Amino acid sequence: MDIVFEVPGRPRGKGRPRFTKAGHAFTPKTTKDYEESIRSAFKESEMGHIAILDKPAQVFVSAWFKPPTRLRKADRQRAIDFSTPHTRKPDGDNILKAVCDALNGLAWDDDSQVYFANVAKYHSEREYLLVKIAYDC
Repeated sequence: MDIVFEVPGRPRGKGRPRFTKAGHAFTPKTTKDYEESIRSAFKESEMGHIAILDKPAQVFVSAWFKPPTRLRKADRQRAIDFSTPHTRKPDGDNILKAVCDALNGLAWDDDSQVYFANVAKYHSEREYLLVKIAYDC
């Protein structure tokens, strides 16, 4: 069984933990907010109401970004038309980490159940994240 959902807006990576003066670690607010938008998109998906917490899973993530504004109009359009790879920040592994951590307790008990993952970053006219979860049933 597969679950596919889209997270609107600019894809973000998992932020590094921050530390208080007392040495306690905490997750930055921007990361918490983005992980919440991933959880919401999962819950709103067609199959998001079905909890399959105990199965091995594969995760496929496609992140779509607008091309840089510094490009000439023709080059921007070419980047979109040919789905030119996006090679700037955020890193693909950080995007994947945000997705996997956000779905703990929803799509799986723990993201250690994800045994295969694939991340791709491309240019598009609109920015969004496309996530597909494939379960071994």
